[in-house]
Amino acid sequence: MTMRKIFSTLILIVIGIYSAIAQISVTATVGTLGPSTYTTLKEAFDAVNLGAHQGLITIQVTASTSEAASAVLNASGNGLASYTSITIYPTSSGLSISGNLAAPLIDFNSADFVTIDGRVDQTGTMPDLTIMNTSTSNVAATSTIRFIVDACDNTIRYCNLKGATTATTGGILYFAAGNLDQGS
Repeated sequence: MTMRKIFSTLILIVIGIYSAIAQISVTATVGTLGPSTYTTLKEAFDAVNLGAHQGLITIQVTASTSEAASAVLNASGNGLASYTSITIYPTSSGLSISGNLAAPLIDFNSADFVTIDGRVDQTGTMPDLTIMNTSTSNVAATSTIRFIVDACDNTIRYCNLKGATTATTGGILYFAAGNLDQGS
């Protein structure tokens, strides 16, 4: 085998391994069009917040994720974030976005026009995506999905939502007031 063939084979193996561990795929109509891959929803939201993906954004959950920190999505126009709408959906059955956080698992920080559709490829009537924060913390704002600072025109449908917080100011779905967090 020539050195060139060995190098080409190694590159294909590395690409295959990286693709196998990527759980989130993002495409957009402006900026980095993609598909770009990430291991967590937080990483994908961070890229959107930094303006990498813009316009109409599609986020596909291709494998289950385990979030170690809150996946915060800022409003379009906050910092470098610039999107018209975001649609999130699974590409196969039985996938989940989960974590054990004494904080929101998913945090819509004034983010508008986001749809999480739990149906596989957005078809059928079966809820297939589970979104779950297993924390039993009583820390304020512990939640599975938090909507803060007038996050509106958002849709969560066909999802299995689960939470375990004991916080009196928290919950599975938590609607909160507050200041727009410029640092997330």
